[in-house]
Order: sequence, then C-alpha cells, then structure tokens
Amino acid sequence: MSSTEAAPEGSSTSETVVPPPTEPPKPKKVVVKLKNIGDAPVLKNKKFNVNPTDTLASFTAVMRRHLKIESNNSLFFYIDSVFCPSPDTTFEVLARCYSVRSTGDEVVELQYSITPAYG
Repeated sequence: MSSTEAAPEGSSTSETVVPPPTEPPKPKKVVVKLKNIGDAPVLKNKKFNVNPTDTLASFTAVMRRHLKIESNNSLFFYIDSVFCPSPDTTFEVLARCYSVRSTGDEVVELQYSITPAYG
C-alpha cells in the first residue's frame, strides 16, 4: 500500500486514538428545606444545599452552630413528621427515598425540634 492510498474501512492503523481523560461529573447538591417544630428556634435561611455524601450527623453539627444549640442539648430531625432518620444516613439516600418535587427541584423536607416531637 502506498502512502497516498487510504486504509480500507475496518482495518487498523498503527495509530490509536485515545480520548482525553474526562472528569466524573460532580454530584448534584441536595436541597434541604427545614421547618421548625414546637419551641425550636426559627432559621432565617430555611433552605440549604448539601453534598449528597454528607451524613445527617455532619448536618446536625452544622445546624447546631446555625441554631446556637450547645452540644449537650438535643436536636432532632424528622421526615414527613413521622420518623427520625439514622445519623449515618447520607443525603443521597434521603433524596432518593424521600425527596419531594418542588418547583422543578427535588427537595428533602426535614422538620427539626429540640425536644422529642413524635412518638
């Protein structure tokens, strides 16, 4: 085969094309909407964007600072005013199982209290 002839279709050439490495897409943040129950302090900002890999325990630590609640006082989170998710649950799992579609976004709605609110 001369240098001016094209290689037939399906034949391999000595050069292989390697696609450029692509970065995995960044996980989409989970929107968390909070509502106070009972005598819990009211937040100015009720919506938070949380990493899907964050756990409820890490979110609780952040919320304690926002609400100015000391570590020796309780802070409870509830889903659908029914149950309290485990502290080691990630927001990815909460979004997949309990998100509510609101204005085009999937939102995890949590209620919070400083005293036990539901049985």
